[in-house]
Amino acid sequence: MSEWTGIQFETNTPEDAQRVIDNYAIDAVERVSSLDACEAFTFAPAWNPETEDRSKAAIAFKGDSDAIIQHERDRWNSLVEEGVATNWNEMMSMDEAEMVGVMGEKGAELWPRLGGISAKMAKLAYEEFDDLETLPGAVETYPEEDREIGPLGWWSVLHTVTVQLNYSLDEEIDAYLYGIEHTLRNHAEYQGEDVVNERIDELIDALDGMREEVVEGRLR
Repeated sequence: MSEWTGIQFETNTPEDAQRVIDNYAIDAVERVSSLDACEAFTFAPAWNPETEDRSKAAIAFKGDSDAIIQHERDRWNSLVEEGVATNWNEMMSMDEAEMVGVMGEKGAELWPRLGGISAKMAKLAYEEFDDLETLPGAVETYPEEDREIGPLGWWSVLHTVTVQLNYSLDEEIDAYLYGIEHTLRNHAEYQGEDVVNERIDELIDALDGMREEVVEGRLR
């Protein structure tokens, strides 16, 4: 029976949670995804914005969960034995019917596949920028440099992939707009109405401030 299963690793520090990703999850993307028992695999830091607790990491996979757990259990136990994690536990499991009940048929089909794609993108990014102390910022302006182009950073990866997949400009804006809504909902859930209203006001001001500049076209 195919299930969507999540495993959470608890650690003592945010640095150890990142070590779970660096030492285990990145390599697991290809290894676990290649198993006959696995239909999709993804990972993420499992931090809580409300408490600022960043000492957890999580993986999730779809397929024969018993077979996948059996295949990976020794590696998870090794993370505990080495002191990287304090423990691991199964934090959730949904069968196909439960996934459809929560996500609908299309959502239940797409969600694991989209998570698998994002995990592969993240793996590539970690490997590409392994020589840097930190990943590139979300938006890098490099104010100390004379430049004729606009900001770079992770936003440009999202933009370029969107172009490469032949989405339209309006579809790209739709993607960003719902992404903003989703993130604002997280703000509201974890930090409250006042914080999210303040952030919305800042976004409105930022959009209004763009009016005269964006009509000039792209920054080269």
